Amino acid sequence: MKKTKKFLKFSLSMIMVALIMVSSLMPVKAITAPNSLIIDNYEAGYANNPLKINRSFQVKQASDGKYVYCMAYNLLVPKNTKYINKGVTNDAGVSYIISQGANDKTLNEYFVTQVALWIYLLDKNLMQDSSAGSIKAYRSTVYSSSYDNNGLAKQIRQLVSDAKSAKKTQEPTLSISNMVAITKDANNYVTSTIYVNTTASDYQISLENAPSGATYEKVNKGFIVKIPTSSVKNSKVSFKAVVTATGQKTEAYIYNATDSSYQPVVTPYTKEVNLKDDVTLTITPTPEEIPTPEPTPEKPVISIIKRDKDTNEALEGATLILTDDKGNVIDEWVTTKEAHVIENLDNGTYTLKEKSAPDGYELTEEEMTFKVTDETGNKTITFYNEKIEEVPETPEEIIEVPVESTGMNKSAVGIVFGIAAIASGIAIIYRKAKTNK
Repeated sequence: MKKTKKFLKFSLSMIMVALIMVSSLMPVKAITAPNSLIIDNYEAGYANNPLKINRSFQVKQASDGKYVYCMAYNLLVPKNTKYINKGVTNDAGVSYIISQGANDKTLNEYFVTQVALWIYLLDKNLMQDSSAGSIKAYRSTVYSSSYDNNGLAKQIRQLVSDAKSAKKTQEPTLSISNMVAITKDANNYVTSTIYVNTTASDYQISLENAPSGATYEKVNKGFIVKIPTSSVKNSKVSFKAVVTATGQKTEAYIYNATDSSYQPVVTPYTKEVNLKDDVTLTITPTPEEIPTPEPTPEKPVISIIKRDKDTNEALEGATLILTDDKGNVIDEWVTTKEAHVIENLDNGTYTLKEKSAPDGYELTEEEMTFKVTDETGNKTITFYNEKIEEVPETPEEIIEVPVESTGMNKSAVGIVFGIAAIASGIAIIYRKAKTNK
């Protein structure tokens, strides 16, 4: 039974120690410093301090539960007296000691912060009353060789030493590395670890304007980003990885009583500070990853020339017309000794026809059709003409008919000759019409 009680007592004590350790690691709850406060709670029984110093003091708490630390020793801090906020102390050492005491939860922790503050003020000649003698007693004990290994004394000495080298209230910080390498595996682009340095207890990550499917993963001391290769097209992409956090800044606020005969006090209040940093990530596909665009087929060059069908001699003076499959005129020109060149024809069916023939040649009534496709290369089209056959003129035979023998008179002879002249003229007109047909 005794063993069971001992075990239970040991277990409870271990649980209490664990709770104290956890609470000391928890961030301080942010509370805005009030314009005034009232000290309404005393721990008067803390007279026998843990260092056996023949000096006592009271542990004081404001009505909001915050510990309040005295700036002097011999002056009073009356209970239920209103204290007015005078703002943040401008002394870096005081601010450092009080900010370190923001997590005080036990009487021993309060004792360390309060004694360290008094010794610091004494060493800096900042004591505001005749309490130097009392504080010297504390200092003598804390720094005596017999207390070299005492845990509380060591904490006080370290706190005073750090306060003397403190420069200003520590600002909450957040920064991320901007030297990021990006590699590629089978399915993703993957960043190297993007390291996060912050005084905040935690942080959040977001990706701005990232390709579809991009994700992040927290790893030791930072995070990595993965981007599916399928989301990166033919050109480089850039987007931001953004880290945000809520930091805390603890400052020491001085409060004075409305009665100047009472001593000033100092207490820590913590405010929240929004923190943010980002890094731009750029992915540039390597040449082998960029698909080679299919070459656009070059449009063929069509050369058209007019030639004599028999001699193959180039002919000039013919008027040719090229139309598409809808009958639209694509080109019209008069031939020369050189081939006529047509470029940039779209795919389709084209018709070539002759509008008028060269002089001395018959009109080619047959139309020529050809197609243009992606496979069509440069080509030359020859359009032939045939010469007009010359009809030899038959010499006119003059037959003399004696008028007397035929019985014809001179008028009849004139009529005969007129008819012959008309027939000859009709033959000449027919030949010209056939040439220009």
